[in-house]
Amino acid sequence: MSDDRKSSKIYIPHTKDEGCNIAGILEQLDAAGDTRGRPIALLLHGTMGHKDYVYQKKLAQQLPIDSFRFDFRGHSETLGQITFGDFNSDIEDLDVVVEYLKSKYGYTVTMMIPHSKAVNMAMRYLCTHEDVAAGIRCFVNVAGRYRMVRPIKIPFGAHNLRSLCFFHPPENGWQVSLETLGYHEFQATVARKLTTLRMYPHHVENFLNWDTSIGLDKFPHHIHVLTIHGIEDTRIPVYDAVLYSRALGNRSPGTHNLCLIEDADHNFTRKRNRETVIETILKWYETVANGKCKTGIWDTGVRPRL
Repeated sequence: MSDDRKSSKIYIPHTKDEGCNIAGILEQLDAAGDTRGRPIALLLHGTMGHKDYVYQKKLAQQLPIDSFRFDFRGHSETLGQITFGDFNSDIEDLDVVVEYLKSKYGYTVTMMIPHSKAVNMAMRYLCTHEDVAAGIRCFVNVAGRYRMVRPIKIPFGAHNLRSLCFFHPPENGWQVSLETLGYHEFQATVARKLTTLRMYPHHVENFLNWDTSIGLDKFPHHIHVLTIHGIEDTRIPVYDAVLYSRALGNRSPGTHNLCLIEDADHNFTRKRNRETVIETILKWYETVANGKCKTGIWDTGVRPRL
């Protein structure tokens, strides 16, 4: 981080959840300068993530514009309950953040970089908030899900829920727990803390019934999109990235680039994969800024290393 940059932790009062403050980190290139009209990027984590998860912190410190990354309700330093299938709760959080950055600092959100579940939420948000979408120029889809369910159905009691690669794979027994106990309890590490969580049937139903079509049919044509996906992602099939390419690759003037990372998993566990994500986003952003971005496979024409 250069000497001109400044990181500040801020707490945003939640206008729709009394007593809740959204915790986040504001990265500024020039903290003393006027922020009115200044562009800012938002980094959005997925389920059980947090504001410094995977590549977020390092990327934020290298972006050529100001950025803000925060904890959604129930994650890390922001109070509340983790709601696995409730995208609307995350949309409320995002809206509170956008309005605060606009009213308090005068920022214009010009870039969003969501990971995993946040991709579907952010797409819906931009399709239903035209005033915000008008200022967005760049959208980075990192390991986003295109199909909410897999094509194959698995019987599940009276509910007959479809195969779900949402949180736990079927072999972890969540179907049996939901059927017999009415919930599935498990332990997970959230922001380096072991936490006991419960998933209820309505979480599953909300997730399965989330309609992604609005994000694909009405996604603004002026926004440039970069899709990054790990080929070894076992949580969200890599083919979903191909489907995003097909859905968003025919817009104009916005472009779509697809970047597949050969040995990367869903959370880009290997350090070199996280570095690749950061390097790709920075290079892509520069290409967009210079007006040289064209739809296609990222780094087309660059000779691959054997």
